[in-house]
Amino acid sequence: MQNGLWEHFTTAGFTPRDRLSRWTRWGERLFGNMRVRPSDPRGFFGEAAWTSFGPLTVSEFQFTPSHAENPVSEETRGFDDAIVLSMPQYGICTYTNGSQSTRLGKGDLYLRDLSQPWEMTAEDRTGLITLRIPFAEFAARFGDPAAYVNRPYSGERPEVACISSIIQSALTLLRADTDAARRSVLADTVMDGLGLLREETAASQETRALSLRRRALLHIAQNLDDPDLTPAGVAAALGGSQREFQRAFRKSGETMQGVILQQRLTRAASLLQARPGQYRKKITRLAIALGFNDAAYFSRAFARRYGVPPSRYSG
Repeated sequence: MQNGLWEHFTTAGFTPRDRLSRWTRWGERLFGNMRVRPSDPRGFFGEAAWTSFGPLTVSEFQFTPSHAENPVSEETRGFDDAIVLSMPQYGICTYTNGSQSTRLGKGDLYLRDLSQPWEMTAEDRTGLITLRIPFAEFAARFGDPAAYVNRPYSGERPEVACISSIIQSALTLLRADTDAARRSVLADTVMDGLGLLREETAASQETRALSLRRRALLHIAQNLDDPDLTPAGVAAALGGSQREFQRAFRKSGETMQGVILQQRLTRAASLLQARPGQYRKKITRLAIALGFNDAAYFSRAFARRYGVPPSRYSG
């Protein structure tokens, strides 16, 4: 349901069977491939409101005890280029990253990268404010997010309390103001506030390389159907030099051209498994859809990776 520039959602009015699926469908609009397991499925309840201002999206939501996660796979990795800031309003949230768990209370902050797997558990009824920041916007201001994500920021720190206050004040204005220009200025103000989390030392060359590679991976994933997708084209589209991007990939033992090919083959395997009737007898169509100019080359490359030609692949 929309109200001005805000959108609202509640599980109230749905049957217990539908509440979870509806809530998950809402959550995937902001947080990617989300899965939710309530502590009490029949008693599960959630409501949310969200709006965009400038490039940012802010949301307020509350829900009963549950566990949520984003099981990123190789096929979906890199498709969601956003950093999400979470700020509990009440209740306790526990974020898990690998073997590391972080408990957050009111006023604490936590940042996560939606291109990476994440888990969150709420043991009580919980209220959260989240801020979705496009990766490019975050990287342009603060460098690679790796220095900021998957770590807690205590609300007892003065700079964190200041950021929380800025976000709360922004919400107050967003509820009343629909002027696009002022909302854009407000987005800049919020991003400036997040600069208080900036590390004192400048990003190292290694961190910059990670940022370049991350940006290139996202561009590649979003343009696999472009037959002109090349290392030079990627560098030009992202405003950098091909040599700089190539060096960033070599640090991970890769080449850009190799990554482009492997992502195309991975996507081809996924399509063949999901829709065999559509593609298995039309390999040329599949090759063209994935940016290959030569269907025979595509078939040979696919067979080298998966052991069978695409016409015989079953997953």
